[in-house]
Amino acid sequence: MTDLKSLPVPLPVAVIGAGPVGLAAAARLIERNLQPAIFEKGQQVGAAISDWGHVQVFSPWRYNIDAAAAAMLDAAGWQRPCWTPPGGNGPRPTRCQPEQRSFGTT
Repeated sequence: MTDLKSLPVPLPVAVIGAGPVGLAAAARLIERNLQPAIFEKGQQVGAAISDWGHVQVFSPWRYNIDAAAAAMLDAAGWQRPCWTPPGGNGPRPTRCQPEQRSFGTT
């Protein structure tokens, strides 16, 4: 496998989707000093989450946040919910707005 950093001209890395998984992937790339291009079909970060807003996720936030993304969110001043399980209509705006600033997707 070719190391992207060893290429004479760096290739762009695309991340498809700006939901929790896409932003976690972007955070991991940024951690490696790569600048991803994030593509989201919706109008905002995490737009598809509202489609399943009626679903309650039963695992606590600490199990649903990637460590690299959490570090970026913490640096942006995001306050983690202590007890509220994530859900599409739950604390999504609180979670997503600092992500938009952290990942440059405002």
